[in-house]
Amino acid sequence: MNDRTTSPLTARRAVAEQRARDIAAAWRRGDRDIRALAIRHSVGRDTVHADLRAAGIDPTDRTAPVDEPRMITTAELDRAQQAFARDSAGFTMDVRMDNAGYRHLHFEQGTAWWDLHAFPGGLMVRGDHGAFVFANGSPDIFSSFRFSGVDPAYWAQTLDAGTARSWSEQRFRDWLTEEAESLGVLERARKVLNENNGYDLEHEASARWALANAYDELGIAFPDPGEVDLYDWDEYYLWTMHAISAGIRAYDQAATETTTP
Repeated sequence: MNDRTTSPLTARRAVAEQRARDIAAAWRRGDRDIRALAIRHSVGRDTVHADLRAAGIDPTDRTAPVDEPRMITTAELDRAQQAFARDSAGFTMDVRMDNAGYRHLHFEQGTAWWDLHAFPGGLMVRGDHGAFVFANGSPDIFSSFRFSGVDPAYWAQTLDAGTARSWSEQRFRDWLTEEAESLGVLERARKVLNENNGYDLEHEASARWALANAYDELGIAFPDPGEVDLYDWDEYYLWTMHAISAGIRAYDQAATETTTP
């Protein structure tokens, strides 16, 4: 008899427990978008709420402190700024609303576009690089951003919707290589690391499947979120940081030109 045989009920329980740990870890990293968490884990919003409450997390408190992420390097910020500059060179601004703290600014360049919707206490950014909602309680969030500048760690703590950090294929590859080397199974792990074998590691779900499928050969299980952080700063989030900064500068410049005799 195979001692490793697992009943369907036990397997489902293990999957549910892993999902709950993953959801709680994502929330603590600053991923406070209930809908996105539900879609990512193929469950309903009620299940996400239940998993969070089971971990001692209040899903209605989106201002709870975020676990300290890896500090972003100057080189990473520079690359994000270069990507934004490349995508948005020569952009135009259309002020669609500017009324007592409520602003709607539209920016466009070729296929790249983004909108800034400012309101007392918050800012929504949406465009071809995704959507994000920031809320820090400031009556004029433009002033907050002028003061802080491009500060991904600070603004991640104010996210009401959107993701500041996302799955990192490179971090997964680095972790798996290190684990496989320590166990002497690196050659066997190469079929997971080698894209030519049909394993898509670009997404977390497929990376989990690839590792689970190779467990009998490698003896390596996907790590718990509290053990290894396989997430990193999201490139769309960093792009958006620079889009906000550039948009506010353009708005300020237009205002100065309007008031200058």
